[in-house]
Amino acid sequence: MSSPDRVVIEQAARSRDLSLDLVRVICLLGVVMAHVCFVAIRSTPDGGMQNWTPPQELWFFAAGTWVIQPMPLFFVIGGCVGALAWRKAERRGQDAWCFARVRLIRFAQPAAGLFVLLGLGFGVCVLAGMPLDLAHSAAFGIGNPIWFMGAYLLCQTMLPLMVRAHRARPVLTLVVLAGAAVVVDLIRIWSGVDAVGLANYLFVWPFAQQLGIALAEGHWALNRERITAARTRPWLVLGWLAATVVTGLGASMAPYGADLLRNQIPPTAPILSLALAHTCLFLLVRPLLLKLVRRRWVQAIMLLIGTRAMTIYLWHVVVVIGIAALFFFIPGLPQAPSPGWWLSRIPVFLVAVAAVCVISVPLSRLERVAAPTTDTDSSGSRVVTVLAGMLAVAPAFLTTVPNGEGGAIGLNLWTLLGSAVVLVAAVVLLRRGR
Repeated sequence: MSSPDRVVIEQAARSRDLSLDLVRVICLLGVVMAHVCFVAIRSTPDGGMQNWTPPQELWFFAAGTWVIQPMPLFFVIGGCVGALAWRKAERRGQDAWCFARVRLIRFAQPAAGLFVLLGLGFGVCVLAGMPLDLAHSAAFGIGNPIWFMGAYLLCQTMLPLMVRAHRARPVLTLVVLAGAAVVVDLIRIWSGVDAVGLANYLFVWPFAQQLGIALAEGHWALNRERITAARTRPWLVLGWLAATVVTGLGASMAPYGADLLRNQIPPTAPILSLALAHTCLFLLVRPLLLKLVRRRWVQAIMLLIGTRAMTIYLWHVVVVIGIAALFFFIPGLPQAPSPGWWLSRIPVFLVAVAAVCVISVPLSRLERVAAPTTDTDSSGSRVVTVLAGMLAVAPAFLTTVPNGEGGAIGLNLWTLLGSAVVLVAAVVLLRRGR
């Protein structure tokens, strides 16, 4: 590890809780590993190709999603880190609008880079003779994880407001968010209109983020002695077990289904209790995490992954789909779901992480954003921020609109190209500020 890298780690260790960064890295690597196992290509009876998910053929897959589902914890940790960042911004005299703009740029720029480069690449391939159906299929696969960008960005821009709500009424805020999420689900069930569930992006993931805000401030803040006291551990174990049981019972009821991965797009009420279970579990294992982050090799991985997390998240699916295509087209490589294919998942995971880290070297610059120099106090600047925010999240939420067949419409080549234009417009508006 180079000397500048050590300086970065030592400064981070003095200024923040590195267990939070470690959890985010673990969650991100867990997402990559999941997609390495979930993405495969097989032949169709008519001689074509089809994307499919081998783990869904396993009898224990649905129950397994209760364990491998990392997103609630991702939002919890994001809420905690974001609240700490907002506290520092307040000390510097930064207002909520400036904070939101920085967050918007930090997410919109990497996403714009992904959509523009892929749009150009697919466009050239189609002009060169690539079948349009294959381009649409590839775009759909790449668009599967994009929903997270919109949901996380929405939560982060709401963060100053939600911190204020926590400081005023912490318990009531959680109750209102959870209650609103349940009401949305009830209306969705009663009306039979799946699109109603999209409203829960305003309540379910913000609820998970609100749990993270509670870890940054107030009675259950991480810097309080009661969090680390031995007498709290039995209560955390009980809370984790109870929340897990509630999650299982809720997910087993119609119309949710036991597959919690499906319950995240759009998010449903069982995610609420799963987020609470994840929070208790994090507090239980946090002493171990604090020991791990003292090791230099762990710090090196955190530095490598954490400083380019958004770029890795956005681009890893491209790499995984490319590897899946190689396994399909190159003779002699194991095909899913053979034992050889499953055994190859660990080396494929390592190759995918290495490849996406190389890709991120030039692209991670898009994640580094300085505070905007434009005047965020003017009404015109605030209107521009709101408009740019709507443009930035639109492509992500577009992929989650129900298709009427139990899934989401996702992306195709045309919506990918349109999303590239929209995201570039959002970045231009945020940077120019007028």
